[in-house]
Amino acid sequence: MVIRYRSGSILALGWALVGVAVIILFGVLRQNFSSDSLLVAILISALAWLVALRPAILVYEHALVIQNVFRKYEIPWAAITQISSSLLLIVRTEDGKTVTSWAISSSARSRIRGETSRADEIAFELENYRNTYNS
Repeated sequence: MVIRYRSGSILALGWALVGVAVIILFGVLRQNFSSDSLLVAILISALAWLVALRPAILVYEHALVIQNVFRKYEIPWAAITQISSSLLLIVRTEDGKTVTSWAISSSARSRIRGETSRADEIAFELENYRNTYNS
C-alpha cells in the first residue's frame, strides 16, 4: 500500500508551468527553431518538476519516504521518534536527525490564528501510521 501526500495548490501550479512549457515548445516547433525558446521551455519544465511535482511524502508499510527537491529520505517507521509540523512537516529520528518535507506546508496565517492546518492533519495521520506500523 502506498499513500502519497502533496500540496494540491503547488501541484496545480507545477502542471500549469508544464503547460506553459508545452505551449512554448509548440511555438518553437511551428515557427523557425529558436534555441533560446527551447532552452526556456526546458528550464520551465525542469523548475516545475523539481519544485512543484517531485516533492512528496510517501507512506509504505516498512518506511516513510520524503522526497524533497534534491534529496530523497527513506526512514523506517521504527527509527522515527516524532512527526510534527510548523511551517513544514518535520520528522525526527532516534539518531537525532531532523528531516523536513517540502511537500506539505502550512501558512503563517493559520499558525497566528491557532487554526489546524493541513500540515497538522497530515502530521497526525502520519503519527497514526507510525503507531500502526511500529507495533
